Amino acid sequence: MYIKKISRKYSLFLTLLLPITLLSSCGGSNNQVAAMLTPPPISIAPNWIKDQFKPSTSFVAQCENPRMGSSPITGIIYPDRPGSELVEKHWQRAFTNETYLWY
Repeated sequence: MYIKKISRKYSLFLTLLLPITLLSSCGGSNNQVAAMLTPPPISIAPNWIKDQFKPSTSFVAQCENPRMGSSPITGIIYPDRPGSELVEKHWQRAFTNETYLWY
């Protein structure tokens, strides 16, 4: 009888303690202060204008997922810089415009 009383007491204690512990461990950081101190990113994405093409050299080596390190064949460091998928598409559009043979 005494053991049943103790086990009920501890089971109630654990039932209350476990959710409180889990909730208190979540989100205790102060991200709002960091967000207020960090300036918003400036968008440098190019605008698309019909029939107006910037040179492909203005978009070269800007990749959504830039490579790190150097080429295993030549040993030359990759020139990749951070960019976006939109910048990659602008490079492809500009390069195609410059090299198109049927003008």
